[in-house]
Amino acid sequence: YFKSKSVIACRRALFDDREAVTYLNMSPQQGVDFEVHVEMNTLVGRDSHQMSASDLEACRKECRRRGDGAFVVSRSMAFFKSQSMLECREGLHDDREACTFLNVAPKVRTFGLHSLGLGGGKELRKEDFARMCNDLMESRGVRCSPKERMELYEIFDSMDFDTNGTLSVGEWAGGLSVFLQGDLNSSVRAVFNALDTDSDRKLSKAELVEYLTPFVKAMSPPRAAVLRPVLLKKVTDDLYKEIDLDDANDISSEELLAWMKKGNNIVIRMAQII
Repeated sequence: YFKSKSVIACRRALFDDREAVTYLNMSPQQGVDFEVHVEMNTLVGRDSHQMSASDLEACRKECRRRGDGAFVVSRSMAFFKSQSMLECREGLHDDREACTFLNVAPKVRTFGLHSLGLGGGKELRKEDFARMCNDLMESRGVRCSPKERMELYEIFDSMDFDTNGTLSVGEWAGGLSVFLQGDLNSSVRAVFNALDTDSDRKLSKAELVEYLTPFVKAMSPPRAAVLRPVLLKKVTDDLYKEIDLDDANDISSEELLAWMKKGNNIVIRMAQII
């Protein structure tokens, strides 16, 4: 007996029956960008955008363009969710008048701390990092050995510049540029989107400070801790002036990419300034 409902809906509906065996299809469909959950809603009232649902393909394109974790179609309207796909999936609940589309396609923005609900000054702990990575791999049908799962802790440690057991937004952004595959363009956009915690498509000085802070700590010995605020302000002011090509008092991803394509490197430039 085949069930057209999503694997999550089927799993939640499981009950004891000694004469039955249920097989859940855990393998994602190849080439499919969205998980469709019929008669299910998620994160009601927490919408980042809405539009008419008369053209579903247009809704899918808008969700991909925005980097949202999901959109929900209900009563001829599409309601977009800026939260991560995993958070949207966890929030699924029954709703006969709704259909939820989870954006499972790899997307740079979904790897930002703010997308994981860990922005706004909060930090990511090692156990949470490992759990989220494992959840993400499971959602994509990626099989890992116990040894490979343990290597997640080593990856975390390599990004934890100040060895305090948590990842700041800056440390997370620095790790993205190292561990994610792709060319310079995708690497820059990954870092940019992780730092852009208010999603205004521009970097403020405060957001740049988040990125530079762990590098300043790594480049100065503990006995120079009293000088770190001065060093941080100096490198932030200098780099901001260099990268902000149009003097608009903000940095766009295009400006950051153009600056790096000239052969510049933030870490090397910081070291020179310090």
